[in-house]
Order: sequence, then structure tokens, then C-alpha cells
Amino acid sequence: MRHGKKDAKGGFGAGADDDNDEITFEYVLSDLIGSTLANKMGKNDPEYKNFKESFDHVIQYFLDRYNYISDELIFDIFTEINEKSADIVNVISRNMMDFCELTDFFINALKNTNPLVTSTGSTDGDNSEEKSIFKLIVETFSKLGNSILNEDPMQTEIYFLEYALDELLEIMCENDFKRNELGIVLYTFCPNTSNAHLRVLSRIKSKI
Repeated sequence: MRHGKKDAKGGFGAGADDDNDEITFEYVLSDLIGSTLANKMGKNDPEYKNFKESFDHVIQYFLDRYNYISDELIFDIFTEINEKSADIVNVISRNMMDFCELTDFFINALKNTNPLVTSTGSTDGDNSEEKSIFKLIVETFSKLGNSILNEDPMQTEIYFLEYALDELLEIMCENDFKRNELGIVLYTFCPNTSNAHLRVLSRIKSKI
């Protein structure tokens, strides 16, 4: 778990096939993580060698070494994902099978992030405001959830109930400090109707 601060350039579409249907969630996420770390991880960072050696498998590197990557870089990566969320929504809405990879990625981060740790990211300047990394991840996940829901409400709810809800509930049960924030996520992947909310509540009751 991230307990506190420790002390390749590219871009979406760079070298991609002209046919956007060939672009996958893995490609988009790899690009966001890889370019952020390449641009902002210093050569003196203890993780620099591991990152460079794993550049071709940067998502797996990020998941495996999550607790060793600096808080500032974690903050930067999720800020970048938040800002480029439309790219992710675009690929997920065309292939909902990628939804499972999306939720696995975020659940791993939510599980391993201390909700009390804050950061300003690696941005220089006195105006940078400290923000909870956990809240940033929740905000980003919720933003993606709302956007994907708008594209395909029925499939989004089905996939969320099937592949994400149980693991989110496990995190909520294990950590009281994460419960309130994650409560917001539970309803961002289902339509804002009484029937949809009842379906979520029913699943929650069956697991508690």
C-alpha cells in the first residue's frame, strides 16, 4: 500500500494505425502511462532502470511496481488519465470487453492507495494545491464511468455489476477510510433511475 512520499516521449495516436477501430484500451493506457513517466521520471529515480527495461510492458510494470513509484508520479499519471479520459471512453464504448481491463486497473490502484496521502504532482510552482491521490483516482474513475454510461447505459451497468462491484465492496469492507469516497463510484456506472439503484442495492445486500 502507498503509505506516503518516497524519496520516451510520444502521444496518443503516435504511430497508430489510421483506422481508429484498431486502437485498443491497452494501447491508449500504455501511451498515457509511458509518455508521462518518460517525460517526468528523472534518471536518478530509483525506479528509472526498472521503467526503461519494462517500457514495452508499461502497464504491467505500473501495476507490479505501484508501491515503489513516487506519489508525485502516481498523481501525474492519474491527472493525465483524467484529462485524456475522452480517448479511453472512445475505445471502451466501441469494445466493452476492454471494460474489464479498465476496472481491473482502477481497482488495483484504489486497493493500494492510502486515502490519507496527498500530492501536488511533479508540477513546479507555489500555486500547486495538495490533493488526495485516492480522491483523484476516484474522481477519474467516476468521470470515466459517467461518460461510458452515456454511450451505452445497459451494457455499462451489466459489466459493472458483473466485473467490478464485488471487488469495490471488498475494498470498502476492508478500509473504513475509503468507504465514503467509493460509495460515490457505486452509482456512476448505472443509470440514474430508481430501478437501476435498486439493482445495485440488491447486489450489495447479497454480498454483505
